[in-house]
Amino acid sequence: MIRQVPLIITFCVGIFLIAYVFSPPLTDFGENFSVYFDIIAVFAFFLGGGNLVRIHTTNLVRRKKDWWYSVVTLAAFTLMLVAGLFKLGNPI
Repeated sequence: MIRQVPLIITFCVGIFLIAYVFSPPLTDFGENFSVYFDIIAVFAFFLGGGNLVRIHTTNLVRRKKDWWYSVVTLAAFTLMLVAGLFKLGNPI
């Protein structure tokens, strides 16, 4: 049941977004929905990034087995974060 609820929500949202693209009457509602999706996505990115940093920092501090993978992960995360924040490689 714990896995089924997120899958049902994801399925319903996916069907709605597909209908939004192909159905003109849903255009206004779909645009509002897309704004709410963007807001939820920002929170998800913060939670996911914070969790990634917390877990891999703990691995580094405790020098767990294969801790150097945590170094690579945190370095790649930082590089992608900087590239995304400053839009490196994007002229607009």
